[in-house]
Amino acid sequence: MRAPSFRRLFTGLLVVLASLFLLADSAHAWRIVTWNLLNYAPGREAHYKAVLNDLQPDVLVVQEMQGGFGTAVFFLDQVLNAPDGPGGYQIATFTDGFGTDNALYYRTSTVGFAGNQDHIDIDTPLRDIDRWFIGPAGYSSDNAKLYVYSAHLKAGSSSSDENQRALEASLARNDANTLGPGKRFVYAGDFNLQGSFEAAWANLTGSQADNDGRAFDPINMPGSWSNNATFAGIHTQSPHNNNSGADPSATGGGMDDRFDFILVSNIMNGTSGLSYVDGTYRAYGNDGLHFNNDINDPPTIPEGSAIADALHGASDHLPVVADFRVPAVADAGPSLAYGTVIQGATASLDLNVTNVANLALFAEAANLTYSLADPAGFNAPGGAFVEPAGGGGNVHAVVMLTTTAGVKAGTLNVNSSDPDTPSFPVPCSGTVLRHAVPSLAAGSQVLTVPADFGAHVPGQFSDQQVDVRNFGFDSLQALLQVYDAQLSGPDAGSFSLVGGFAPFLVGGTPAPLTIAFDDSGSPGVYTADLVLSTRDQQDLAGATDLPDLTIQLTADLQPGVQDGGPFGTYGGPLRLVTVRYGGSSSGLALKGSGLTPGAQALLLAGTGRASVRIPECMGHRTGLASPFVLASPRADENGEVLLPLPVRLVEAPARLQVQLVDAAGCRVADPVVVARP
Repeated sequence: MRAPSFRRLFTGLLVVLASLFLLADSAHAWRIVTWNLLNYAPGREAHYKAVLNDLQPDVLVVQEMQGGFGTAVFFLDQVLNAPDGPGGYQIATFTDGFGTDNALYYRTSTVGFAGNQDHIDIDTPLRDIDRWFIGPAGYSSDNAKLYVYSAHLKAGSSSSDENQRALEASLARNDANTLGPGKRFVYAGDFNLQGSFEAAWANLTGSQADNDGRAFDPINMPGSWSNNATFAGIHTQSPHNNNSGADPSATGGGMDDRFDFILVSNIMNGTSGLSYVDGTYRAYGNDGLHFNNDINDPPTIPEGSAIADALHGASDHLPVVADFRVPAVADAGPSLAYGTVIQGATASLDLNVTNVANLALFAEAANLTYSLADPAGFNAPGGAFVEPAGGGGNVHAVVMLTTTAGVKAGTLNVNSSDPDTPSFPVPCSGTVLRHAVPSLAAGSQVLTVPADFGAHVPGQFSDQQVDVRNFGFDSLQALLQVYDAQLSGPDAGSFSLVGGFAPFLVGGTPAPLTIAFDDSGSPGVYTADLVLSTRDQQDLAGATDLPDLTIQLTADLQPGVQDGGPFGTYGGPLRLVTVRYGGSSSGLALKGSGLTPGAQALLLAGTGRASVRIPECMGHRTGLASPFVLASPRADENGEVLLPLPVRLVEAPARLQVQLVDAAGCRVADPVVVARP
């Protein structure tokens, strides 16, 4: 074996102009054709075009190319890429060897060939055996390609001819053995074999110590083929007997020899990857009804009389055809993004595994066989799966595990028979949050707290603030939603939320609630519960109701009056306050100040607010409804009065409005409230 050299290699890969012509209307499986062209030199182009226009091979391997590289290019230009030819071909690396040559042509839209590095010559005593490395277009892995051997073994039926063929076949087998196990290859060409009893056949197909280069007959038809009618349907020579129109150099005798073959490696006998399609191997044009006759004798072959005449006129060999399915191509979408959920949620996304082999270009593609390897934090179905090309896909539910909180990320691998991407990566990502933790305290989860407004006379109560917290909140904890607030208990009506209630969310910042007490009731201790209903934020899967928060409200309303403050009609410092006297807890008096010293004072009372003229101060009005005089003391030298509450106040309504009037200056203080003891 030797690599191509400049001494024997006319050129590397030819780059020819792309054909302007389209492929045949309907796609077929990836097709390899081998054909002995019968000492091709320019001529017979119309016959070749007729046959190849019908066959539309993706790979055409030929033998008996005369005239070296120039003739090979002529065949490319004038047959394959001729205006009325099939179109779209290039020639692979060509070597002008001893005797006639092999050539390989390939359709650029369906076949990939890298160039000189993908070709070698194997020396034999007679003619070179060529080996190319090619594959279907669109695939990059070596596992999607195959080695194509083209051989034209020694002709003749003598024992020396058989020995010569055996030697040549062994050289091809030895080379194929060096490829290593599981490689794809075909032996194609004119082997000139009389039958499967020959040593050459055993060298190509027999079991040896090294079976890496062992090939198989796709139709499994061993036997003594030569001049044997039993094998009439697989004979490849000669398509002419005595009818006119054949090339003068053609061998006659009619169809009675199986000389031409496409043998495949064992791995190509299956259905996975680049593999032979059962039932497609045939000697093109041989209907089994022309044993020892011309191929264009009656009956007309199924391909038609024009093809029969073309086969008869082109060569003394029929083309051998075999179709192959291209490898599967896996696709499973770009990623599985689960977003954010809460612990315990069901987080499942569908993974659609498809086989996207190009059926528009290749009519046959292998099934995609695969399994799913899930990363930590995710769970995918186990087992082996199969998806045909164009089948629409298998849908698998892939679950993100939500038992623990955290950021989940990993790659799910679709491990498959796709040679280019045997492990198709599908990124998986998502975040699992802890549940929110409602609390009314900062240091730990506290569900119930008191809110004591204290003991005060009316007007002296302050609003209370309580903070609602999401205890332990961080980026891996859900927001807390407070979605309802209800006051309950005997005095619920005396408490309220300032500004009312609307649902709110709590994260890391406490949410304050302001609670007010209505001190317009009777003196006494008021109690109620403010119950806050909580749950996780509702926009995430896994959200659930959480414990209630309870604020226990207490207010002690004391009897007494409000401080009227320094208010008056004329802006004077008239003031009314509550004092106790006589050392008795029940002794309650009203102390007025800011009066005119020695002036008459009036203490008016009423049951509500209104506007009524004061008889003693014409033109001035009290702010009371139905006013009456409780007392009319005279101010001392300091402008003050001390007015013990009369006993009859006990019989008055629970709450009175009172007002102090300075009769001397007709100054009137704002009304204040007195609560009955």
